[in-house]
Amino acid sequence: MSSHAPAFKVLTSAILFGTVGTAIAYAPENAGGSALGIGRLAIGAVLLLIFMPVFGGKRTNVFVHAKKKSVFFMAVGAAAFQPFFFSATTSNGVALSTLLAVGCIPIFTGILSAIIFHERFSALWFGATSLAIFGLALRFSGEIKVESTLGVFMAFGAGLSVAIYVNATKVAMRNHANPTELAATAYLIGSLFLTPLLISEDLSWLGSIRGVLVVLYLGSVGMAVANIFQLYGLRKMSPSSAGTLALAEPLTATVLGITLLNESLTTVSFIGLAIVSAALIWLSIGTKSEN
Repeated sequence: MSSHAPAFKVLTSAILFGTVGTAIAYAPENAGGSALGIGRLAIGAVLLLIFMPVFGGKRTNVFVHAKKKSVFFMAVGAAAFQPFFFSATTSNGVALSTLLAVGCIPIFTGILSAIIFHERFSALWFGATSLAIFGLALRFSGEIKVESTLGVFMAFGAGLSVAIYVNATKVAMRNHANPTELAATAYLIGSLFLTPLLISEDLSWLGSIRGVLVVLYLGSVGMAVANIFQLYGLRKMSPSSAGTLALAEPLTATVLGITLLNESLTTVSFIGLAIVSAALIWLSIGTKSEN
């Protein structure tokens, strides 16, 4: 296996995560963010449970993993991202919320990694991360408008949630636990955390074919498949590098917005995208598999 394979697996997962926003654009208008988030987690968990044996996992181990603190924090991170991010986009729009949430992921992930794993950051990580965040800022220049201070903190909360999930996953895999077992358990618990939010949600959209197809896509490709790539890549690379590669999400979302949603970009935004792409390629090529 190539020494760069883990980085490319995590990069692939980020690309798949980046399709989520476009998929949500096709959801019925009355489909709420909380319901979509819960459906995404729950369907992802069920699919991972079904296909767990294919990846060498045992369903009975879910009960064992459910007692682990690291898996609990995985569940907290996976669940908290949904309301934080959707609340942020409602308050300040998609552009600013995406910039703040995704832009702070590598920073929060790196800080937690330094505390938990005593990781020392390389010049490659600093350079690629700084370049990618700069490119991301250019991408959203001209679209940013702060309307709610609370929304800003919500976006930061979404980024911190991802950082918690990534680092908790790395801790959980220290004992060579099956990644699919860990993810399935975390998503099940996370879904339970969010269930009370469904009380105030309109679920009539689930009666439409479009609504069902969107939530199935979110749970299968946008959660289960994406996380399989992420977890198997994370086994052999540092959480900080994985956090930076998450910046491929807005890159993917932008490309899909142009091709599928007829969105347009300024020249500066295109330059920003090119810079983010260059930074991610640089980090992917320069990051080698851990022993």
